[in-house]
Order: sequence, then structure tokens, then C-alpha cells
Amino acid sequence: MNNMRRSIGESGITLVDCIAYPRAACFIQRIYEANLNELHGARIPLSEWSAMLEQNDSDEINLLILDQKIPCAWLKINGIDHPDTAWISMLAVLPRMKRKGIGTFAIRYAEKYLADLGKKTVCIRTTQDNLPALALYRKCGYQIVGDDSYITADGVRRAGFVLSKKTV
Repeated sequence: MNNMRRSIGESGITLVDCIAYPRAACFIQRIYEANLNELHGARIPLSEWSAMLEQNDSDEINLLILDQKIPCAWLKINGIDHPDTAWISMLAVLPRMKRKGIGTFAIRYAEKYLADLGKKTVCIRTTQDNLPALALYRKCGYQIVGDDSYITADGVRRAGFVLSKKTV
């Protein structure tokens, strides 16, 4: 898995495992910070991003999505060790690359990857005010299965949704 690289068609979109990608932490930090408002995030030092990637947690995978070899999105999947359910725990796309199919590509890739691992369900959590994310998830066939309230990275409790989709 560490050397994963996957292309889709002739679109120039490629996906790589962050462990195998030089300077992945720098790109993740840049993509995340470009989406701080939508994610209700807080600035995170590069050293923390690097430490997160170095943990190499068996229950998650961090992937960079490249367009013409340029990092433009970050996808994080959790729950790999769970027998039935996994989570798309982060999907962030650089603003200038939104509405170009990259989010859909990332979700479809995650679904196939998790189905190949035998996961029956993929879940996603998002805040209720993240309308572009909700539109993308619904377009990809996710259904709202519950209301959720949680504290976002900026320290504020926000209303959210849990969305779910069967992989088979």
C-alpha cells in the first residue's frame, strides 16, 4: 500500500499514498488551510501534520489526489481495522480545483478501496452548514442517517449529519 499510485482514465487525476509522497505534510497543510472556513478548522503547525503522517496508523490511510501531478486534494479514510464500517473522515479540495470532479473521484475511489477490503458501509460526518459537501455526498448516493452534534477543530459545537452508503 505504501507505494500506491492510481490513475483514472485520461483525466490526469492520480491518487498517491501520503507515506510514499515527498513533502505530503506540506501539501496537506496547504489544502487544509485553504478550507479552514468550510471545515471550521484551526491552524495546525507543519510539525503536527508531519507527526500525524509518521504515526502510520493501521486503521487509517491518508491520500493525496494529484491533477497533472500537482497535489489538489486530501482524502483521509478511517476504520480500516473495523470489520464492516469505515469512514471518509476528511476530504478537502483546493478551492480553485472544486467542481472539477475531484471530490467525486475521491469518494468513488474510497468506496472501491473499502469494498475491496470487505467493508459493507461507508460513513461520512459533516456539519449541516457545509452545503457543498452535503451536495457532493448526496450526488454520490449517500443518505443522511442521523443528526450529530460535535465540537469542530475551532472549538465550537456544531450541528452535523452522519451520512451512509452501502458498498454493495
